[in-house]
Amino acid sequence: MEQIYIALLKLTQTQPIFLASQYNSESINFLIRSKTLELAKFASRNLANSLKDNEFIQAKFNDSHNFAIYGKRAGNLISICVQSETKQALSFLNQILRTFKNRDFAEVKFDCNCVNLKEIKVDNSLNNLQNELEETKNLVYENLENVIKRGQNIDEIYAKTIDLSDGAKAFLQASKKMKCRCLGM
Repeated sequence: MEQIYIALLKLTQTQPIFLASQYNSESINFLIRSKTLELAKFASRNLANSLKDNEFIQAKFNDSHNFAIYGKRAGNLISICVQSETKQALSFLNQILRTFKNRDFAEVKFDCNCVNLKEIKVDNSLNNLQNELEETKNLVYENLENVIKRGQNIDEIYAKTIDLSDGAKAFLQASKKMKCRCLGM
C-alpha cells in the first residue's frame, strides 16, 4: 500500500479546511510532483464537499494513473487518502478518524497543520495478511482458469480422437470393400 497523500479535513459551513496533510512524492516523476500535490489537494476538497456522514468513496483520477483517492467522513471530520489501489484504504481511513475523533478542532478556522498524521500506527501484520490472502486468491483463480483450459483442451482432444476413430473405421470399411472388389476381378 503506497500512500501518496494523506489529509485530515474539518467540514465548515463555507468549505472544508485542512487540519493536516502529509505528502510522499518519492514514487512520483520529478517533473510532475508539484502538479500532483495540487491535484491531490483540489480533489480532497471536492471529495470532502460531496461526502455524506459515515460514507466511504473511491474515485480514480484517470486511466493513465495507477492510484485513486479514497475518502471517509465521520461527523465533521473527513480523512482523505491518495494511494495505489488497494483494499486497505477503508481500514486506514477509519484508523485516522478514530485517532482524531475526540479532539476539539472548533477553534480552527483556516488551513493548518495542527495534528501530526505520523501518530497513526498502521497494523502491518493485518496488511501483510490481507496481501498474502489476496495473492493466494489470485493464484487460486489462475490455477482454476488453467484447470478449466486443460479440461477444454482434453474435451477437444477427445472429440478429435472420436473423429479420427470414426475416420479410421470408415477407411477400414472402404478398404475392405475395395479389397473384395479387387479379389472378385
